[in-house]
Amino acid sequence: MFCRNPTVAIGKRKNEKLRQANIKEASDKNLKASIHQYIARFWYQAGLSFNLVKLKSFQDMIDAISAYGPNLPIPSYHEIRVPLLNKEVEYTEKLLQDHKLQWSKHGCSIMSDAWTDRKQRCLINILVNSPTRLMFVKSIDGSNFLKTGEKIFEMLDSLVEEIGEENVV
Repeated sequence: MFCRNPTVAIGKRKNEKLRQANIKEASDKNLKASIHQYIARFWYQAGLSFNLVKLKSFQDMIDAISAYGPNLPIPSYHEIRVPLLNKEVEYTEKLLQDHKLQWSKHGCSIMSDAWTDRKQRCLINILVNSPTRLMFVKSIDGSNFLKTGEKIFEMLDSLVEEIGEENVV
């Protein structure tokens, strides 16, 4: 456990990073732990999936908050609900437009996934797959129509027309 040779002990300390933290490092460590606890508390209260912490947009948010510095005013309920949501919808539509260009060049496939809850309500998710990526397009509430071949054909036909018959492989 103990080293009689000071050179070996110093080498071990450097290799194992065994050193006493200075006051600034110790306070930064405590501050970081406190901030992480606030983030975790928000996560738990909101019931968010733990996988969300892996999103690049989460890191972008943390970086933007850090760059602003102290006294960042939080967005209001109205700002989150209306103007910021509208801007995000525009951003998403722009992303979709970029993908639509790829669909016309390389073609795409329509994919769907449906599920029914305990109250027999059906939700159908529509995705478009292309060589560049898979993208969610929309959800359709299928509760109001029976899952007959005719209704499903009508739904798929309208999707093909919306995406462009020439683009669908």
